[in-house]
Amino acid sequence: MNINKAINLSLIALTAVLLFAASNAFAISQAFRLQLERSGCTQQTAGNGCDIRKSKAQNKAAMHTLQAAANRERHEVTEFLRDSVTGQKLSAGKEALKGYGFTESDPSVWIKSGDHDIYVVHLNSRSGRITAAEIAEAK
Repeated sequence: MNINKAINLSLIALTAVLLFAASNAFAISQAFRLQLERSGCTQQTAGNGCDIRKSKAQNKAAMHTLQAAANRERHEVTEFLRDSVTGQKLSAGKEALKGYGFTESDPSVWIKSGDHDIYVVHLNSRSGRITAAEIAEAK
């Protein structure tokens, strides 16, 4: 029974040491925590669209500007698909997609990396004409 007790105590001590070490590994400094609070950033967004050297208001304005640009870009791609691809002969629609910077991934799937998003377009066709060119929703 003493051996089991010693093993249990050893396991408890080892668990405590590991938990203490793990909690310190993920700790951030007080200065960084204050920068995150002031900027409205999180550890995930800091340096990825959120600048910890700016205020919450500045980051919000910058994010609004980026979102507006992304919306404009998506609108332009949608208009291009409507005006230059949908209703075209399959070969002409595919040439238009190539000319706009899309790459054929599959005969009915085309991909383009924009400034703000990656566009995956699915083509539907019937009788050699494109009946629909739709941007796939992000997952």
